[in-house]
Formats: sequence, structure tokens, C-alpha cells
Amino acid sequence: PGIAACEAAMLRAADRPLERIWITPEAVEAALARAGHLSPEQGEAVRHAAGPDGVSLLQAGAGTGKTTTAAALVAAAHDSGLRVVGLAPSWVAADELARSTGILAQAIARWRHDRTRATDPDPAPHPDPSPAFGADTLVLVDEAGMVSTRDLEAVLSAAQAAGAKVVLIGDRRQLASVGGASALRAVAEVVGRSAVLEHVRRQTVDWQRAASVVMARGDAEAGLRAYAANDRVELISGAEAAHARVIALWSEQRVVHKGDALIVTRRNADAAALNARARAVLR
Repeated sequence: PGIAACEAAMLRAADRPLERIWITPEAVEAALARAGHLSPEQGEAVRHAAGPDGVSLLQAGAGTGKTTTAAALVAAAHDSGLRVVGLAPSWVAADELARSTGILAQAIARWRHDRTRATDPDPAPHPDPSPAFGADTLVLVDEAGMVSTRDLEAVLSAAQAAGAKVVLIGDRRQLASVGGASALRAVAEVVGRSAVLEHVRRQTVDWQRAASVVMARGDAEAGLRAYAANDRVELISGAEAAHARVIALWSEQRVVHKGDALIVTRRNADAAALNARARAVLR
């Protein structure tokens, strides 16, 4: 019942169609003119996100260029005299949002903590309190598909009360939030319209781009078959032989990429064994 009530409040706060203009069309076009590297799809996404709805959605999968799209939206917001605040479900995502757009961004848990302290009648001094929302605020919520219902309700209700605009950036098909419930999916059904980035820009090889698309849709087998068909999957018999081959490949790639090479493995036992071998190589 608590989650149901929270979801109802969240959906009421998300239903803000054609509320007013926060970001002027002139500012949007000027920002897009400066960002000549954006595709037409990304340009349309910026125009939609900057529209008069109080809550806008930008659905974007991995590798579709959402951060560069968000950067153009931030530029248009600044040109319109808005203050832009970034929020994300984790500090890793918040730091990436801040790095890619140049705005202040923080984890939603920190924002909620500071907001609770602000209502405390006798709060302790805080060195760096979170900024409060206002009518001149654009709130960017990145990785919105992983935000819990309670967290998203808190953000949307605070933005509605302050008259701030919210843009939710995320993918409904990615991992659900740890806190439970599909908050972004529910909001998308209420808001109705959303901009969608589908064209993968991170990969430049056609078959790799296609593999990314099908894996994002949940068909991991088809994506792996594409990599296998292009000799990008190597099968090794036996753990010892596999570890030795991994370290050999890792050593080669460290030379090619100037030390920037990563080994990913499934089990902690394999990670420990590979780390020991890698340290021996470095020594």
C-alpha cells in the first residue's frame, strides 16, 4: 500500500503537460547550431526535452549519444537563464553527468538527505548543502530507469511544488532500480510523449553497432553470435590455459592502448588468480 500511494503521488507530479516555457526555442536553436556534431535524431531529442511540458522524457540506450545530447540541452538552458541541477541514482552516474555536461550533479540519496536537513528545525551546519529547486531550475535525472519509485516521487513532487522543469534521461529496458518498481515505465505511460535515441553512435563498425542494438533489446544470444561470426570470441579449454591466454592478450593490449586495458571476469576466484598473474607481469 505504501508503494502504491507513493506511485500515485509520483504520477500526479509527473502529469504537467504544456505548463510553460522554460527554455526558449531561440536558445535551443543557438545551442544546436554550436553543436554541429549532433545527429538530426539528437537535435530532435533536444527540441522535445526543451518543450513546455513540466516533465519530459529522453529515452536513450547505451552508446546512443545521450551525454552529448544532454550537454546541448544544458547549453540551451543556460542561455535561457536557467540553473541546471543534475541528479542520478548513484555517485558514479552523477559524476559522469557532471563531467560530460559541466553542471553540479549528485546522488539522489544525498539530495534527499540535504532536503530533509533543510526542514529540520535545528539542523547541524552543513559544508555543502544541495541547491533547492526554483522556478528557474532545470533538473536533469540521469539513469532514470534505475531510480526507485520513492526517490523519483520525491524529485518530481519537489520540482512540481517549486515550478521547476524535469528531464528524465534513461532506458526502460535496463536493470530495474534496487528499490523496486518500474518508476520510469510508469511515468512514461502518464507523460505519453518522449524523445527516443535509437541510433548507436559509440560503435563505428556496422556489425558491432547492430550487435549493441539487439543486445540492448534483450537478445544477448544474437549479439554474441555476431561477435563469434567475426572472430571476436575465443574459446580456450581449461582454466589454466584460459588464464594464461587472458594475461597474454592483456599484455598486448596494454602496449597498444598505453596501459589502458581491462580484464573482466565472472568469479572472484578467477579475479584473484588473474590479478596475481598480472602483478607478476608488471613486476
